[in-house]
Amino acid sequence: MLVHMGICGIGLGHASRSIPVAKELLRRGHSITFTAYGEAQKLLEKEGFQHTPNVNLSYGLSDDGSISVKRTILKNLLLPLRFAEQIARETSVMDKWPPDVVYSDTRASTVVAAKVLGRPVIVVLNQYNIALEVRRFLRLARYVGHIIQAPEIIWDRSDIIAVPDLPPPYTISKYTLNTNPGTRLEYVGPLIEKRQISSREVEQIRRRHNPDGKPLVFIHISGNRPERERLAAAILRVIKDLGRYRFVVSLGNIGGPTHRELGNVGIYDWVEDADALMAASDIVVGRAGLTVISKAILYGRKIVAIPTPLHGEQLRNALRVEELGIGKMLDEKDLASMGDILEELSHGEEYGRTARALSSIASRMDGVLKVADIIEGLGYSI
Repeated sequence: MLVHMGICGIGLGHASRSIPVAKELLRRGHSITFTAYGEAQKLLEKEGFQHTPNVNLSYGLSDDGSISVKRTILKNLLLPLRFAEQIARETSVMDKWPPDVVYSDTRASTVVAAKVLGRPVIVVLNQYNIALEVRRFLRLARYVGHIIQAPEIIWDRSDIIAVPDLPPPYTISKYTLNTNPGTRLEYVGPLIEKRQISSREVEQIRRRHNPDGKPLVFIHISGNRPERERLAAAILRVIKDLGRYRFVVSLGNIGGPTHRELGNVGIYDWVEDADALMAASDIVVGRAGLTVISKAILYGRKIVAIPTPLHGEQLRNALRVEELGIGKMLDEKDLASMGDILEELSHGEEYGRTARALSSIASRMDGVLKVADIIEGLGYSI
């Protein structure tokens, strides 16, 4: 069976959760074609997957790093044409290598191309509704708000929507999944390549990164490159003075060779085995994207979730982290309070108990196997 996979290229989260699905499909003897753009291309290449580049789509950032409605519009003035070009490229790839099933990770153009060609399609997403946050241009935002919900119509054309999240009442992306009546939706669990990380491996990692035995905090920087650089610089200014902790910081620069030490902070361009380091850490700090939060949950770790400013989805994910009692939300403007939050989490036994309880639930689910099963079911039912 041939599966075509269209991957959203905004950040690395979409590619990082789709790659385990691709590996599982290959293990089962199936073939794969990819289209991708943006940051996703680098990660696919690093993992040895060939792909066809597609047209880049992204959001605009203000000077302070927050998502800007105005700059997003200016950056995407030709959006209808660019979206049409995305569909044309998707269709071209599927014409050249006709798939049995199509997989879309938050790619509306992939769904449209699949339906034009009469192919069954599964959509993986955790943001059915686009959550818009604004400080200015409220009238413009109200106008745009109706337009940006248009993908809901396309998502509903898919054969099934697979949500890579825990089922209710533990769903992280609860506030962005207000689906229409009749939407076929299934909670499959986190799309994470499950592996057994032994206590011995955890101890080896802790000794290697934390020989002094301090509380170990893993800071996972993600997002597009300007966003990563800004956040990393701001965090480093704060944590270098928090000497009672040992910090390991991944800057999210794929393939970057550098590692340097700054007092109690180890700084890496890229951490090859971030999952193992997460499992060995006491606390995980990162953006409030679903993939990072899901991994922290799977390994039973407390979380400090820092939403990208005015990023509606991440803000709501961070609120859910607090509501579920597995960590704290930290506004990027309030990074100076990082020490207080780490202190609260370090001594908050209830956070640890809740994190372990959700880890037990996540461990009983296998989103990768479930999505692979759904894909096979769609393919064999033709």
